[in-house]
Amino acid sequence: MNTVLQYAYFSMIGSIRNNHEDNLYIAQHMLPMNNNGSESVISGKISLCNQPLIGVFDGMGGESYGEAAAFIAADTMRQKDQERQAAVLRNMESSPEGSASWKPEIFLEDLCRDMNSEVCRFEKEKRIRSMGATAVCVLFREQEACFANIGDSRIYFLHGSRLQQITTDQVSSSIFYSKPPLSQYLGIEEEEMILLPQIGKIRLSPGDRILLCTDGVTDMVTDQEIEKYLLQEESVTICLMNLQQAILQAGAKDNATAILCKVYTEGI
Repeated sequence: MNTVLQYAYFSMIGSIRNNHEDNLYIAQHMLPMNNNGSESVISGKISLCNQPLIGVFDGMGGESYGEAAAFIAADTMRQKDQERQAAVLRNMESSPEGSASWKPEIFLEDLCRDMNSEVCRFEKEKRIRSMGATAVCVLFREQEACFANIGDSRIYFLHGSRLQQITTDQVSSSIFYSKPPLSQYLGIEEEEMILLPQIGKIRLSPGDRILLCTDGVTDMVTDQEIEKYLLQEESVTICLMNLQQAILQAGAKDNATAILCKVYTEGI
């Protein structure tokens, strides 16, 4: 039997915003820097033996700097994923034992710092005072998934009929803001503040679902609604179509991006 990841995603500009500052990475695919999101819900599948890496990014900044930060993060992930896959292949060809010692947690920690460094480098080159992006990413293996979070985008894990938010929003507590400001994000100069990504790991079973999304999703629908849509349908594509429609009906006040994955087994 082959363990497979079935996925679907959407990225939309929303009903109020004039520009789209989100980006994503999945199956070697990402959005251009200047984009209006995906035209529809897009789906596909990939074997977990390929150790797929996925990510969602929510850019922030004036002018076009939010979309630049999200694009730089996604593009850095793409490059590092290609390097990782090439290295894994070399290790497997030379020494299977060597590839088994590879640590996904260390890879994700290094990836977060590489994405942060690239965003900061762009800031310095363009002399930009404020730009950044949140990031959530998951690296899948055959029986587990390792994840990383920076900011307030989220990862949800559905095991059986129970939905759990497995990331913690990295925000500052303040009575002066209706929405708490971020305490961590990509674009932090390490001389000013230490980047502290949240790193975690979960075990995977057939039927499990993992949702990565920006706050443009979670500000519009509740966790209870997300759980309802994820449990309603077997198809991840229809689940996301229903979730997207709920966001639009709620006003879609921000850009919204989501990737939904389902683990299942298929015969060879």
